[in-house]
Amino acid sequence: MCDPKDGDIWQIDLTDSRGHEQGNERPAIFIRCSKNLGLHTVVPLTSKKNIFRYSHTHEIGKSNTCGLEKDSVAMIFQLLTISSDRLIRKRGCVSNGDFAIVKALIVDYLKLSQI
Repeated sequence: MCDPKDGDIWQIDLTDSRGHEQGNERPAIFIRCSKNLGLHTVVPLTSKKNIFRYSHTHEIGKSNTCGLEKDSVAMIFQLLTISSDRLIRKRGCVSNGDFAIVKALIVDYLKLSQI
């Protein structure tokens, strides 16, 4: 298995989620990869368009480059850190433009001055 890089989209396993956390196997955008720690900060994706009723979302269009079969939505408000053992397979990577927007939304969501 190859290591994830910032901006990659991987299929991840969140089958043991609780409450309103995103669950099941799903794609996610890797925001920060800490290979030496075995931890990675990700933004989960969903194909459900009703998620746009929440703030801090961004649409990622399906493409061969990103490896998504459906237009999907990055759920910035579901930002989480996962262990490397949750990685299933690499799907692709987001465009530089989409990655910049997702990072800017994280900064806004967390009320940070920069990432």
